[in-house]
Amino acid sequence: MSRQAAIRIFVLFALGYFLSYVYRGLNIGFAPFLSREMNLTASDLGLLTSFYFIGFALAQLPAGLALDRYGARRTDAILLLVAAAGTVLYGMTHSMQGLIIGRIMIGVGVSVCLGAGFLAIAQNFPSSRWPLLNGLMVALGGMGGVVVGTPLAVLLTQYTWREISVGMAVFTIAVATVIWLLVPESKQRMAPHESVSKQIHGVRIILKNAVFWRVVPFPCAVGGAFYAAQSLWVKPYLTDVSGLTARQADSLVSMLGLTMVAGTVITGLVARVSNATVWACAPFAGWE
Repeated sequence: MSRQAAIRIFVLFALGYFLSYVYRGLNIGFAPFLSREMNLTASDLGLLTSFYFIGFALAQLPAGLALDRYGARRTDAILLLVAAAGTVLYGMTHSMQGLIIGRIMIGVGVSVCLGAGFLAIAQNFPSSRWPLLNGLMVALGGMGGVVVGTPLAVLLTQYTWREISVGMAVFTIAVATVIWLLVPESKQRMAPHESVSKQIHGVRIILKNAVFWRVVPFPCAVGGAFYAAQSLWVKPYLTDVSGLTARQADSLVSMLGLTMVAGTVITGLVARVSNATVWACAPFAGWE
């Protein structure tokens, strides 16, 4: 595979994960408008955020099976269309029920974005580069956490939250389209005739593995706390408790996203240095 093709694959899947991150944090900026226009309380806003994560979590196993069976390209592109439909519903509805269904659809639709990116990296790059490239994937996607701070606040001075929701749908469809058209089908994906029951059996083996359960709790606790705070509660805390202005709070939300991006790049570099035998000059050089 050429360097240009490999870079294109990486960038497109990173763009998909970027979308996932933006969707996760949109309610940071939307919250005041939802409260005024639809009379939502803080509990209602928290409920909306939780339904996004519920949809996201429930889709993980079936989406993972779909990745193994149909590959990253098709699975990611099709599910992104579900997210696009969900954000249109979210932006057009005038009921709490519609908002909930929309957020569930968005959560399901972006549930595979990171997994698809990791799978694409594993299939197209040598294993010595996985830690760094996985870190870069998370970092580029994490720029969505920067966007939902000051940039989103600026957009909300020009457009309504409903218009931004529809705009997100259009952008999501565009990303799904380019992934479908420009990412080559991997020859390493699982054969289509492999049964779902055999795939589920493989999942059971992983879930019975003691090493898996020793590794999982820490990232779940840390990641869960970070995503919950950043997705909704950081900005209200900064304004209501710390007494900051909305602009100052937006800046700190973006700063939080930037520090997360820096952290993922640094940990990816550290992991690569500690595991690789040869240091390469650039992350895309020298694949096999």
